[in-house]
Formats: sequence, C-alpha cells, structure tokens
Amino acid sequence: MVEKNVNGIVTKSHDVEDLARAIRELVCDSARRERMSRNAREAVVDRSWPNAFSKVLERDK
Repeated sequence: MVEKNVNGIVTKSHDVEDLARAIRELVCDSARRERMSRNAREAVVDRSWPNAFSKVLERDK
C-alpha cells in the first residue's frame, strides 16, 4: 500500500503531466527520494509472507 509522501507519490490517474511532475520532484530532491525509498523497502519487508506468518503465529500463541 502506498502511503502518500511516506513511501511513494500518488498521482492522478491517466494524467501524464502529474506523473511527470512527480518524477521531476524526486529527481530534484535526493533526500526525499532516499527517505521514501527506505520507507518503501521497510514497508515491503514488514509485509512479506515470512513476517506476516510470524506475526500470526505469535498472535495465536
């Protein structure tokens, strides 16, 4: 799940100009790009099958 400006950028559907704007923002702001990249990776790792399964097992103890 993309969290707006936390681990990704949400753009208007079928709006090429909005997508281009979002890309330009990330190209020009390396700190934001790196932060969002780290946050996105953490979100994926947290929601991986092994982690999700471990949480279920812990919950059901």
